[in-house]
Amino acid sequence: MGTDVSQQIMGYRECVRCLWNNSYAVPHPSYSCQEWDKRDRFASIAWLLFYGQVLVPIGREQVSRDPREVAYPYLEPLDFIKVSFRGVDKAELLVSGLAGNGQWKSVSVGSSDVDLTYLDFFDWSELESRDFQYVRVRISEAANPEIVGKDGLVDVDYAHFIIDEPVR
Repeated sequence: MGTDVSQQIMGYRECVRCLWNNSYAVPHPSYSCQEWDKRDRFASIAWLLFYGQVLVPIGREQVSRDPREVAYPYLEPLDFIKVSFRGVDKAELLVSGLAGNGQWKSVSVGSSDVDLTYLDFFDWSELESRDFQYVRVRISEAANPEIVGKDGLVDVDYAHFIIDEPVR
């Protein structure tokens, strides 16, 4: 079944949410280059927090990332962290690019019908206040082949995080 690491990952979410909203959020963005640079610098800080709060405690300190590639779209999934649905057999998954235009489409999936790999937390706002209400995942396997390889969003209220290998 794997080891539940939900507590560590949700603790990380709360930490980066507070840090972003209290120190990095841009109240009235003009969408200048400096504001986007600030967002990208935050992504590097968030990766260091994820490393210290999640990876080290679960015995995965050997995982590394280039600091320039810790923000989407460069982000690669952490294959050993799986996301499943907590408390429900079926949930809505927002899937990117199904219409061929980069928009998100809601797809109802059963928890046993998909294999979801953790990417990061997601919020529609990139510069203003953030809640990180979604978990961004990569759909590794699915009963519906049309969604395999796409990115998806799982509401954080339904997310459960598991690693396959035991924590040391």
